[in-house]
Amino acid sequence: AKAYYFGQGVSQNNQKSLDWFSKSAEQGYPIAKNNLAVIYSEGRLVKYDPEKAFQLFCEASKDGFIISTRGIAFFYAQILQDFDKTILWLTKAAEQGDSESQYYLGRAYLEGDGPIAIDYKMALYWLSKAAKQGNAAAQINLGWMYDQGLGVTEDDSVAVSWYIKSAEQGDVDGQYNLGVMYAKGKGVAQDYKKALIYTSQSAEQGHPQAQYNLGLMYAHGQGVPQDNKLAVSWYEKSADQGFSEAQYNLGML
Repeated sequence: AKAYYFGQGVSQNNQKSLDWFSKSAEQGYPIAKNNLAVIYSEGRLVKYDPEKAFQLFCEASKDGFIISTRGIAFFYAQILQDFDKTILWLTKAAEQGDSESQYYLGRAYLEGDGPIAIDYKMALYWLSKAAKQGNAAAQINLGWMYDQGLGVTEDDSVAVSWYIKSAEQGDVDGQYNLGVMYAKGKGVAQDYKKALIYTSQSAEQGHPQAQYNLGLMYAHGQGVPQDNKLAVSWYEKSADQGFSEAQYNLGML
């Protein structure tokens, strides 16, 4: 089914993909049930059927497929808009070790979401679990907690260690934050060349503030020879995304 769905080794054929997913699900294969649930919940290949999707998510979850437990949580969030049950099912998935659910719970406690009040202790608990499993988004948020001293003693070196883990996975925010830390000498020795490397990686992925910072580095010759033409080029990329400081700098030229 997966081969027909993605066209791997065969011509892509949505109907055959659906047929094979259905046959597999009928035999109780939980991953197939989950994939069918996603198809029905999005109305891809079949008529949109949220009740069928929910049934399949529940069956796969009961079979122990953790991603489907998370799927139930998102079903409650996006379709039924029941926040209490969303958190209930996210917590179930998180307790079973699902790093995405751990991350979403951590973010909810970090920022406060709906009836969930900000709770840095709980945010730290769930983000740490997800980050240790290699979840890049959790790593950047955990680094930010240490960077800002949110629920923990401020520790720039620990923040940098988590930013590095996130950046090494290509996370655009991890790269940006790491570039800032090297530029300012926070948690590491100040190093404009390393700041340039990580800021460039983030900017090339479209991060508007990284693009602005890269423009500043070229404008002031930090880690690179001064180059006003390149500075303007990066300001423009940032400004085109609505970043006000880049727009201001262009206006002052």
